[in-house]
Amino acid sequence: MFSKELQELDHNTVIYMIDELQDQLDETKGQLDEANATISEKDAAISMKDATIADLQLKIKELESRLSK
Repeated sequence: MFSKELQELDHNTVIYMIDELQDQLDETKGQLDEANATISEKDAAISMKDATIADLQLKIKELESRLSK
């Protein structure tokens, strides 16, 4: 009798632990998704700044060329 009750308690404990771990996993996945979105936004901003830098470097070379003439 006690053996079956203990077995049922053990089973319920395992199910509870699995549910808790799944909740933690879901929360961690949500945090990871947010971090990935932030990284993507920052990557886009960096790309825009890189393009601006390249454009400015080209303008500097043009101005240097004019000055040397």
